[in-house]
Amino acid sequence: METAAAPSAFSPLGLKHRIATSGLAGPVGAVRGRLRAMRELLHPELALLYREDAMMDAVLERLIQPDWNCLDVGAHLESVFYKLTQLAPKGTHAMVEASPGKAQMLRGRVVERRVAARRLDDLLGPDAQVDFIKIDVEGFEFPALRGAEALLRRCRPLILFEAGAVADTDIADSDDRALFEWLTQTMGYDIYATFDLYYNRRPITADQFNSYRTYPFLAFNYFALSADKTPTQRPANRVD
Repeated sequence: METAAAPSAFSPLGLKHRIATSGLAGPVGAVRGRLRAMRELLHPELALLYREDAMMDAVLERLIQPDWNCLDVGAHLESVFYKLTQLAPKGTHAMVEASPGKAQMLRGRVVERRVAARRLDDLLGPDAQVDFIKIDVEGFEFPALRGAEALLRRCRPLILFEAGAVADTDIADSDDRALFEWLTQTMGYDIYATFDLYYNRRPITADQFNSYRTYPFLAFNYFALSADKTPTQRPANRVD
């Protein structure tokens, strides 16, 4: 097995990781908020997209329960995983990261479990209880979630997934559209853009899913909520 060298703690990637999983995350986030406001002045048509990260944090704070078990597929810098451990301190959490360099970096912060490439259903087993899944695997969200079909049917977890621009030539948009269709028509989920849940709006249609990802972009991060569950109407912490 080929092993990639872990990024130095002082490399750009290593520093981002350390900041994202420390007490500096809040102050740095505040600075990012000010920069976001400046970008909105330059590109007002993208204002909603620039606020997406802050809205996503607010929605997670509203929905994640203290005893939830969470799975982070595509952990990247561990920033979302770190936030989940704070929002659900009584839960049991796991992360999956396929990028060798990032995985090597994360090994210093978590217990290592070396596994072959497997479906999530096989990796977690038939008795796993998962309440929330965040997945960001660069266009491979559909095959990854199909590999967790038994888990989705059994646990009906809340899902947060990324879907890029329709015109992005590096990622097949047909896979994003297939994921939307599979989640809504086969798996019984409703789909919301982050700002839809933030503002307590109704779930979106396939046409809206496509239009949101066409310039001027409205959203790249989406929540899938089991159609038999209703999101709490408690207002999120407003960021606008």
